[in-house]
Amino acid sequence: MLLHHHGIPIESMAAWAAAVAGPVLGRWKPGNPGHDLARAWCPEGRAPGLPAELEALLIETPGELGRVEVLRAEPQALTRETPGAVVRMEARSKRGLVAVRVLGWGDAPFGSRVETELRTAVQSIARDVDTDKVETIRYLARTLLAPTPEEPVGGAAVPNPTPALEPLGALRWELLRQIGEARTQALEAGMECALFVLHEIVSLGGTRESRRRNNREDLDRFVRRLSGGTIPRLQRGVVSGPVALPGVQLYLGKVRRDLP
Repeated sequence: MLLHHHGIPIESMAAWAAAVAGPVLGRWKPGNPGHDLARAWCPEGRAPGLPAELEALLIETPGELGRVEVLRAEPQALTRETPGAVVRMEARSKRGLVAVRVLGWGDAPFGSRVETELRTAVQSIARDVDTDKVETIRYLARTLLAPTPEEPVGGAAVPNPTPALEPLGALRWELLRQIGEARTQALEAGMECALFVLHEIVSLGGTRESRRRNNREDLDRFVRRLSGGTIPRLQRGVVSGPVALPGVQLYLGKVRRDLP
């Protein structure tokens, strides 16, 4: 596996920091997902490589994709728009090449709810401030999300064996955006399969269980809507899917890193 940034190998924690911290150097500190995700990839005293929990997801629990072999991995620059950290990977599986997007996350909420994002966008438009947020959300919703079941017209309701699907407005914007990015990553690389992995980072005294629980619930609501109820929740260490998106078969996974 080649761990790199724009083709330059990353061989240390310092090299990772130089590649991603940039203008948001203030985020480069213990307890921040950007820093802690790098710690998982660049353990002290060892050569950088796949974190054990991510390797187990890709190799030891193959699922429908089969064994996933990572060919290249590239951490993305940290931004002010999201508290998360992203590693983009190219991998090989029995279904061909796979575009992998790993999102490192702590206990911050997955952004605002989509309803809030839409309301803010409309307020901006009303003040003559140009924004394409409404069009972006509509496009992502049409492209990614399964429709909610229509209410029955007359007669008794038909029992639905799947859990209720949340309306668009109740979903978290960051999850919608990240899944859209995972699909785009695959399309731009000419790959038919994408794998999105949430890499939860838990630190003793640094993350709160109540916030992590809220995130689990938000993630599961989103996954249910994304899959039309066929995936009721993401299980840690298991690859789920695929979810058929336009041009891409999407797989989903979740792993966890515990830090002292």
